[in-house]
Amino acid sequence: MDAADINLKGFAEDFYHTVTGAQLKPIMDTIRYAVHETECRVA
Repeated sequence: MDAADINLKGFAEDFYHTVTGAQLKPIMDTIRYAVHETECRVA
């Protein structure tokens, strides 16, 4: 993986679903993966 752009819009499930229409858990899982399993820089 050369680069990733993961935009977290909020931390509460209800807010996240209202703003994005998506669930928060898959996004958080992806961020955890990027932090712990890749050499991507997370800022």
